[in-house]
Amino acid sequence: MNFELSDEQKLVRQTARDFARQEIQPIAAQCDRESRFPIEVFNKAREIGLVNMTVPNEFGGGGWSALELGLVTSELGWACTGIAGAFGLNTIFGDVFHVAGSREQKREAFGRLQAGEFGAYAVTEPVAGSDVASIKTRAVKRGDRYVLNGSKVWISNAPVAQMFVIFAKTDPEAGHRGISAFFVNRDTPGLSVGAPLGKLGQRAGPAAEARQEKRTFPFERARACARSMKSRRLVAARNSRVTGYTPANLVSILAPSSRASTPAPETSAGTETKAPARMK
Repeated sequence: MNFELSDEQKLVRQTARDFARQEIQPIAAQCDRESRFPIEVFNKAREIGLVNMTVPNEFGGGGWSALELGLVTSELGWACTGIAGAFGLNTIFGDVFHVAGSREQKREAFGRLQAGEFGAYAVTEPVAGSDVASIKTRAVKRGDRYVLNGSKVWISNAPVAQMFVIFAKTDPEAGHRGISAFFVNRDTPGLSVGAPLGKLGQRAGPAAEARQEKRTFPFERARACARSMKSRRLVAARNSRVTGYTPANLVSILAPSSRASTPAPETSAGTETKAPARMK
């Protein structure tokens, strides 16, 4: 077995290395001091294919594997782990659609990522971090609607995200097999995102609390993915927090208002927020 990188993989690594040294390293310390995510650098990286790397070719992406993603993440992380982490969050968001998304959901999510939007992966809660099966956020189906209720904390990229995948218990008695994933727009009524949280490190990568007040949401194109928890696992080599459970369903809850390129509202350290939805 040959473990050497191919010429193409070496080129990918060198591209990321050059970008890290030219675009990220010179501003890394300042961004960390100011807790500022450099959106202009993200856009440059997106233009040359260093973000959203695993989006399939059929949806406009590069279709790279976890190996090429690892090579790029390693090089960008050399310059700044906060910025590199924020760059990679779209990939973690996209993993859910790789595993359990319908074709329509993939087209929606991957297309918006390719257009420059951010996705946030909402799992962590005040009482549940690595123990994902202990999340308290609930999603109760009532007719053609779901009621989501819960609180998520330390949601990376939440301050800039236009899309969220929110993990909630649809069957509390089933443990980790009773967890479903909900594809929710930022402008969905009842979803609230807090001000960026202060951190001791990796401050250039934004994170915030997200809450879902007991609100009822209509959903379009809602459909359970034909993925059995027993037969499928969410293979998350790129996100150690997720390994070991699979969402039974991925449901779209799409606000009737514009979904295309809804800008995320700016937040500042003193912004008051209402209780966010039951999300990660």
